[in-house]
Amino acid sequence: MSVANVSISGQVTGEPSGSKQIGPFTIVNATSGGAVTELTSISGNNTITVPGSQYVACVIAKPSTNTASITLGGVAGDTGVSLHPTNPTVLDFPAGTSSFVLNVGSSGLAFELTWF
Repeated sequence: MSVANVSISGQVTGEPSGSKQIGPFTIVNATSGGAVTELTSISGNNTITVPGSQYVACVIAKPSTNTASITLGGVAGDTGVSLHPTNPTVLDFPAGTSSFVLNVGSSGLAFELTWF
């Protein structure tokens, strides 16, 4: 098994109160294994199966030219939350999570999910 250490950090500038440092925040998984899933969307609910019970997070890379809506849900009937159509999404969850749903407003879009 491989070990995953994924860090997120950044800086917001130009705010009335000045600059704000974000993070770094680190997601650690000592039993990651590492996996990549390629998804070609269907229009509507796309059930995403987590490729193993040891995974605790994934990065969802979306097409850079996408304009279709994307909604993250826990199950198919979930109202969910809208995701940005092109920015990557970092999603973390407890080990043992089996699946989640991406409701996509268009078919044929290529997504890459990197698991850790």
